[in-house]
Amino acid sequence: MPLITPTEVSTIAFVNALDPALILPAFITTAETKYIVPLVTQVLITKITETPSEYSTLVENYIKPYEAFCIKYMFYNQLLTETDTFPTSDEQRKAALQEVLSIMEVNRDLLAQYLNENFPDSPVISSTKKIAGFRIG
Repeated sequence: MPLITPTEVSTIAFVNALDPALILPAFITTAETKYIVPLVTQVLITKITETPSEYSTLVENYIKPYEAFCIKYMFYNQLLTETDTFPTSDEQRKAALQEVLSIMEVNRDLLAQYLNENFPDSPVISSTKKIAGFRIG
C-alpha cells in the first residue's frame, strides 16, 4: 500500500498543482522502494501500514514530504530529459534538478533525525559527511 497519493505529491511538491494523473503509480512504487524503505526499514513500513494512526506524525510530517520530492525529482528528470516541451538549456535543466535534490536532502535529513530521536532501537546512520553543515562527497 503506497504511503502517499498522487494528489498529495502534487500538493506537497509542486508550486502550481500538477494533474495527479501525471504522477504514475510507478513513480510512487519506485520512490518508496529506492528512497523510503532503505531509510525507514521494511519492518517499520509494515508497522505503519498495520497501525497508521500510531505513526501519523512520522508519515505526514516526515515521510510524505521526503517522498513527494523524490517523486518530483524522478518526474522532472524524465520530463526534462525525454521531452522538448520546455526550451531550456542543459544548465537550466541541471539547476532545476539540483534544486529538487537539495530539497530532497533537507527532507531526508529531517526524516533521519526524527527516526533517530523516536526509534532509537534502529538508528539511521548517515553515510554522507558534512563540514559546517554542507554535504561533501
